[in-house]
Amino acid sequence: MRLAPSVFASLVVGIARMNEIHAAGRVGMKAIVYFENASTLALAIGLVVDAMKPGARMNVEPAHVDGAAVAAHANHARRRGAIDFPMGTCRRASSRAFASGEMPGMFFFALLPAVSLAQRGARTAPFVDMTDSSRRRCSAWRASRARGALANAHRSTSRATARRRSIRHRSAPGRADPAYRLRRSLAFSAAPPMRRFA
Repeated sequence: MRLAPSVFASLVVGIARMNEIHAAGRVGMKAIVYFENASTLALAIGLVVDAMKPGARMNVEPAHVDGAAVAAHANHARRRGAIDFPMGTCRRASSRAFASGEMPGMFFFALLPAVSLAQRGARTAPFVDMTDSSRRRCSAWRASRARGALANAHRSTSRATARRRSIRHRSAPGRADPAYRLRRSLAFSAAPPMRRFA
């Protein structure tokens, strides 16, 4: 959901600032070809992993497996055909695509206003500039959040390291401590003498 406004604004601004609508069509076709190639690669990796049978030797208790959920998932995957992907993309091209983070629906939803803005030409320049500024603000906000998360992670890690060092320092007294030396000498004197083997 955080990535969706930036992706939408980037697509709208990029297509709307193209001079020719044919260039936008070429970019759209390249995006579709890229998406299909990435999906085919993911499918090939899935087939290779399925052929390797991961988890075949695991002892899974049948009582812990929810059969209804597995059957519903398998039936949903079996019902999808070749025409279901483009139809589902058009059907899901709404606010639901933003909420669920589905990129194909978001691409289709961004393509419609972008093409109409590109056809209007210079009259829509203020709206395109406003969309571009909102895209920049979204990107800057995400970058600042990422920097803050990294700083918090570094701070908590350094705190945990300092805590471990202080605990280690308290639990392991130095050799100059008289009580530590006394305990060591008593432990050695109470130990049975070692035999010497010839």
